[in-house]
Amino acid sequence: MKAFKELQNLSRAELEARLLESRKEMLKLRTQAVAGTSGSEQQKITVRIEKRKFGKKYTLVSGIGKESNLEEVTRKLKNKFACGGTSKSGTIELQGDHKLKMKVVLMEFGFPEGTIEVK
Repeated sequence: MKAFKELQNLSRAELEARLLESRKEMLKLRTQAVAGTSGSEQQKITVRIEKRKFGKKYTLVSGIGKESNLEEVTRKLKNKFACGGTSKSGTIELQGDHKLKMKVVLMEFGFPEGTIEVK
């Protein structure tokens, strides 16, 4: 009740600023939950391309730790790149060559830039 009365006394600009701040914090916490990082934890993520049968290319992402929700990261990557894929034994396999865009997308998901290596 006290917080509600406090918000009633604020101007529209102040309310919008608080809302924006809380949205940023929520997005930060959500990306940390997906990435499985709590700030101090570091992991080495490797992105590489593998050629398979009939000349098909697969993008392999390895090194995403167990604290990350591998299935959720795989699902989000598949949606982002509009491709098929799977996660097997700690490695994400995506159909197609997504090497150039992978670093940016993983950073969007909350993985630190310095831990992502594209080969």
